[in-house]
Amino acid sequence: MSDAPDIARVQVETWRSAYVGIVPDEHLATLDLVERESVWRMLIADETQITYVAEHNGDGIVGFVNGGPPRDDTGHTGELYGIYVLESYQQQGIGHKLVEQFCAWLLSQGPATMYMWVFEDNPSRRFYESLGGTEFSRRIMTVRGCDLVVVAYGWDDIAPLATSCP
Repeated sequence: MSDAPDIARVQVETWRSAYVGIVPDEHLATLDLVERESVWRMLIADETQITYVAEHNGDGIVGFVNGGPPRDDTGHTGELYGIYVLESYQQQGIGHKLVEQFCAWLLSQGPATMYMWVFEDNPSRRFYESLGGTEFSRRIMTVRGCDLVVVAYGWDDIAPLATSCP
């Protein structure tokens, strides 16, 4: 629970750096750390899902992953709700390790497949493709009155991701 403020900070900073030109500017400008921290306290307390953090000795939490049971009827047994790594810590393998930990947890719950939703215009989509994710669906997500396309990536076999990511 003590990680909630730093998880909120990483989420807000990552949204503000990654989603410029994708998500409406007024939404990014009004992201509220106190509100996000409150949300994260509830999510951390929810025993049906898991959150792992990546911590740097000098900078504290620099990334996290969160997921749990599927929120959509996609046929998958788990959903990766989100993965965020601060821009200055990307391309260092942190995302891979976070996915590895989440997949290991998901497999510990029983046979597992997973999916996640990603903004269509998110340049990080290549990361999910590099992990073997396959696009299988699209839908519209409305953010501040703006309709944005989100893409679903799925994995039918997450065992390789739980043991060693590329």
